Amino acid sequence: MSVLDSMLPVVIESLTDQSDDVRSVAALSLLPVTDALINSVPQQVCSLIIILFSRVNVAVVIEVLTQVICQSSLWTQSTTVAAWCSG
Repeated sequence: MSVLDSMLPVVIESLTDQSDDVRSVAALSLLPVTDALINSVPQQVCSLIIILFSRVNVAVVIEVLTQVICQSSLWTQSTTVAAWCSG
């Protein structure tokens, strides 16, 4: 089990916490691992985006989504985020 595999459930749980501060820190914790997240568990990117939009401060969401979009691996994947979300 990788570090990402063990941290992701905790981050997802924290993204739904009652405290806005906890949700924001959880979202920001995704920034350093964005590329690994896209490459290792692309099927969960859509779920994370939905959680981010529904539960986290908009400024933090924009920062995280900007990082996701700017990752070069996202553009080299044969499957796009839209395809993940629709599938």
